[in-house]
Amino acid sequence: MDNQNNQNGYTNFNNYQPTPDQNAQQPVNPQGQPVQMPYQPVQMPYQTAVQPEQKNKSMVLGIISIVLSCISVCGCSFFTSVPGAILGIIGVARNKKSVVSWIGMILGIVASVCWLAYMVYMFTHPDVMRQLLETAYGKDTADQLMQSLQFILFHFSF
Repeated sequence: MDNQNNQNGYTNFNNYQPTPDQNAQQPVNPQGQPVQMPYQPVQMPYQTAVQPEQKNKSMVLGIISIVLSCISVCGCSFFTSVPGAILGIIGVARNKKSVVSWIGMILGIVASVCWLAYMVYMFTHPDVMRQLLETAYGKDTADQLMQSLQFILFHFSF
């Protein structure tokens, strides 16, 4: 690389060429003395570094909420709809304009309500529950499960 010395005695690395404004002469008053310019701070545009990060976090929470709610609706588990609703609510609380978080929150709440309604129906109709258990696990296992459910309901009912 070429190291060149310019008129001011500074070393010029990488063949840097200053713009014409940087080489401009300092203004001089009538007595021949340089005029000192008043200090003018450089105006930086107002920046908010937190806002984009919160938008991204609320979008991620919304996407996770939608995924958990859809998994729950597909029949996997009630326990994925509740975290889906909670993550959607947190995403909406962080950024109220996040459509993804709103969708995730609504899907999570709807999935939770549907699962609760399904569980209430099953516990109030034990004959339907027994038929489902028999088709899924067989008669002996269904009898054992129904006995343990009756035990749980009897001991934890008010």
